Amino acid sequence: MEGLVSVLSGRPLRFHFSLHNDGGEPATVPRLFGALGSFVTASVVDADGEVVWESPVVKFKPKLDPADPTSYLALEPGHTLGAVFALDDDPPLAAGDHRLDVAYSNLQYRGTGDHPVGRLEARASAEFEVVA
Repeated sequence: MEGLVSVLSGRPLRFHFSLHNDGGEPATVPRLFGALGSFVTASVVDADGEVVWESPVVKFKPKLDPADPTSYLALEPGHTLGAVFALDDDPPLAAGDHRLDVAYSNLQYRGTGDHPVGRLEARASAEFEVVA
C-alpha cells in the first residue's frame, strides 16, 4: 500500500490524498477515510525546513463499527481510495516553495476476527509553490 498526494491549490490549501494498492492481491481497507486529523494527517514545511502548519488533532467517533465486516472494502490491485481535503481557514502560508507531508493510518480499524487487517500506514509528500 502506498500513499499518493497532489496539491490542487496552495491558497487556500487543497490537496488530494489516496491509498494506492500497489500489490498483486486485493487489500482490505476501512470504508472511512475520515476528516483531516483522524485517518489522514498533514503538515506543511517551508523552504527553510520549518513546519509552518499542521493538521489539528480531532476527536474521532467512528460512524462504522471497526468489528463489522461491512466497515471494510476490498481495494483491488492498481486501484485507489482517496479524498480531497480543503482547509476551512487558510493557514498563513508565505509566498514561496513548500512541501506537503501527508500520512495515513487505519487507527482502530484493524479488521475482524475472521479477517484481520493489521496496521495500515502510508505516507506521501508533494512540493508546491504559494504565489504572492
